[in-house]
Amino acid sequence: IPATFFVAVANGVGLSYDQLKAQYWIRQIVQAGFEVGIHGINYLNYQEMFQEFDLFSSFVDQNPVGIRMHYLRSNENTFNNMGRLGYHYDASKFEVRDPYPFNGIWEFPVQIMDSYLMSNNNRWQDQKFTSVQDKTKQALDTALEANMNYFSILLHDFYFSDAFKTYKNWYLWLIEYLIQNNFTFVNYNQALVELVREYEESS
Repeated sequence: IPATFFVAVANGVGLSYDQLKAQYWIRQIVQAGFEVGIHGINYLNYQEMFQEFDLFSSFVDQNPVGIRMHYLRSNENTFNNMGRLGYHYDASKFEVRDPYPFNGIWEFPVQIMDSYLMSNNNRWQDQKFTSVQDKTKQALDTALEANMNYFSILLHDFYFSDAFKTYKNWYLWLIEYLIQNNFTFVNYNQALVELVREYEESS
């Protein structure tokens, strides 16, 4: 399954990565053939965002193409600064719509986030598995009714564990459900290439 992994190189609320371990796993992800981007922590000003961008680039000898902000946080300057830094896309908004150009980059809205799906209060799991399935199908149906071409799903990898059985079972069920219903899997960069080509051909 094509996937994009967002890895932090700074620490924030509820997140503490050792930089050497982050560097190791970023390189492992790239070597395995997957796309990797920044799980952004700093969003308040350009200099702090640049430090993350620069450090990540030194880990893989290339600039990151995409970013997703921790807790999807932003302020009035965040997205403009992403464009200034050279990101090609961002996935830090929660909207029911297809990707779109925004402040010089492409915005990929998120439609499903595991922690939101599992909870009514966005913190603790309080949903039954059948309820989670129904909410997932409803979100997919809403996207299809809106004639959306892309649907973004956010899974936190530490939930893919028997310690979080409902999360893991949901994700395995979702993959099978999407396959059975003839959905095509792409990572963000693959979708970006498609979108840029279509955008240039229509201009």
